[in-house]
Amino acid sequence: MMPHAAPHALIATGLLAGLSACVTTEDLEASLAPRVGQSEEQLVRQFGVPSESYEVGGTRAVAWDRSRIELMGGRSPGFRDREVNGEIIRVFDAGEAPTEILLKCRIEYFFTQSDAGDWVADSYRYSSNECLRFELL
Repeated sequence: MMPHAAPHALIATGLLAGLSACVTTEDLEASLAPRVGQSEEQLVRQFGVPSESYEVGGTRAVAWDRSRIELMGGRSPGFRDREVNGEIIRVFDAGEAPTEILLKCRIEYFFTQSDAGDWVADSYRYSSNECLRFELL
């Protein structure tokens, strides 16, 4: 099976939903682990259309990706008071652009085919620089 990309909007609404400040690794594991044993169809219903899927040696891998850009720092343009030669004068400050930080989370489930022909999740993994900042549905 060839990998396929899903529309970003569907991924954003299906897999991972908003920011959560208090999520720990244990919380993430507690959310992902109970899904082992579920069918591929059940996980697609829960997470939405996958970003990618592929099959190798009797195992199917299905991945859901979420990413967003967070802006850090920066300064708005405007007038500011500055001291020049002992006098306070008002000057225009062009500001400073914020730094863009790309936050990503990838969750993959690995499936084997049951005797009934369904694909059943038997393991998972996640990788990212920010999976803990996203809350699963």
